[in-house]
Amino acid sequence: MKALIAEDERVPRTLLAHQISRWGYEVIETDNGDAAWLLLNANDPPRIAVLDWVMPGLDGVAICQKLHENPDRPFTYTLLLTAKTGESDLVYALSQGAHDFLSKPARFGELRARLTVARRLVEANDRLREYASRMEELATTDSLTGAANRRSLFDFAERELARNARYQTPCTALLLDVDAFKEINDRHGHAAGDSVLKRVVEVCRQSLRNTDIVARLGGDEFVILLPQTIPEAAFALAERLRMTIETTDYGPDWKDLRATVSIGISGCNGDHDIHSLLRNADRALYQAKQAGRNRVYHAPTQSGP
Repeated sequence: MKALIAEDERVPRTLLAHQISRWGYEVIETDNGDAAWLLLNANDPPRIAVLDWVMPGLDGVAICQKLHENPDRPFTYTLLLTAKTGESDLVYALSQGAHDFLSKPARFGELRARLTVARRLVEANDRLREYASRMEELATTDSLTGAANRRSLFDFAERELARNARYQTPCTALLLDVDAFKEINDRHGHAAGDSVLKRVVEVCRQSLRNTDIVARLGGDEFVILLPQTIPEAAFALAERLRMTIETTDYGPDWKDLRATVSIGISGCNGDHDIHSLLRNADRALYQAKQAGRNRVYHAPTQSGP
């Protein structure tokens, strides 16, 4: 684990660096607070920071405060080195975000014990963040295909449609349905059906921007929401998706498996909600199915709910 030592006096800094490196830490040294702050905001930053309270540039307390004000960054455990002994000083430092403090000159036995505690807390925090991220993923992602789920779709749509209404920019939805999906399951088995659904999402993701979303609405039905996209551009995208899915090879296990999709398109300008957008896309999808499947149809662009 990386440990930063920010101390403007060279001799104590060198002694600290030597001792801490002997305990298995990757030590980075600096002699001022501004350089320390840059190091703490680099890619793969130190996760433990031993900071002199008083040093050129940002002082140790100021660094602790700035770290505390940005909870989204990787957790950094801060240990202040100080000659201050007044209770009010130490209370102030802790209230500004410092995690611990150590009187100067540092006693190595005490320092090692505090660094051990710091390491445990950093590792525990990383595990908690990983768990929270996994829980968020499970709550917003379809477990089979990896597409967004309904909840994630509607949250995304609420934000994007509000933005489009504010700036009067277009937004288009594609409603995509796998043709004769029950027949695929009946003829080839549910594993083949699952493979088709996964492939549909893969094809969509390969063609979408970071600002777009593909979500599984339910069963074999998917929604693609395209902010700042006119229906004509969405139609061209839908045709590419349809043709790519139609020509997909599912490998030796399902040599004769072929799947197609029908797609309905609905666009809007200004005020609109996701429910009316999907209703219009569903009407277009119904027309595509009625016309023989494996087709793309779009509804007239709507100007309001």
